[in-house]
Amino acid sequence: MAKKIIFAFVLFSFIYILTYKIYHSWLHKNYRNSQILTLKWMYRIVIIFAFLSFIWGPYSISDYVTFIFKLSVYTLLFIITIRIGSKYISKSEVAINHNNETCVNKSKPTEEIIKKASWLKEQMLINLFYLNSELTLKSLAENLNMHPNILSKVINEGLGKNFSDFVNEYRVNAIIEKMQNKSYDHITLLGLSFECGFNSKTTFNRVFKNIKGVTPLQYKKSLKNTSEAQKMSPIL
Repeated sequence: MAKKIIFAFVLFSFIYILTYKIYHSWLHKNYRNSQILTLKWMYRIVIIFAFLSFIWGPYSISDYVTFIFKLSVYTLLFIITIRIGSKYISKSEVAINHNNETCVNKSKPTEEIIKKASWLKEQMLINLFYLNSELTLKSLAENLNMHPNILSKVINEGLGKNFSDFVNEYRVNAIIEKMQNKSYDHITLLGLSFECGFNSKTTFNRVFKNIKGVTPLQYKKSLKNTSEAQKMSPIL
């Protein structure tokens, strides 16, 4: 019985350390070096658990029932620690994604991804999917007969953008085309934005300025000024 108990301690400690090593390896494969969370604090906790397991063994051998109880408590504490660590990781990843919305794989996109990205841009122009204000990654994938995960990968890796930026660029370009067409002069900028897929004035103004560097009104005025200057310029 004593040998079995000691073996259980050794095995349990080995699992602690192996879990950390596997997760650390996963981080290196899926994140750039600047984004890796090494979790040294968790590794120290694992080492402490392992050390206590070895020195706790002899005291538990004399009383098997007490040992099982202590081991259960020990396991519970370990699970709670991992749970807290997972929440910390989730919050850290949200902060990383907030600062860098487009999470692009560090490796160069494959030729297949590049081809699909080119095909995707053609389909957006042909079918005008971006005019749908309710368009989502899932609905676009269904229209293209693609799995959402594949579509997301094509946009992220093949185009270096996230889904929102990808779609909104088409919407902004469509609005600019209408601004340059006199037949749309009777429609307000907000009306044009609704026609081109936006469903919020705030979102429209923010996205337009992020892409073009100026507000929609400023951009329209610049087009008008350019047109007037061309009319006034002498014909050579």
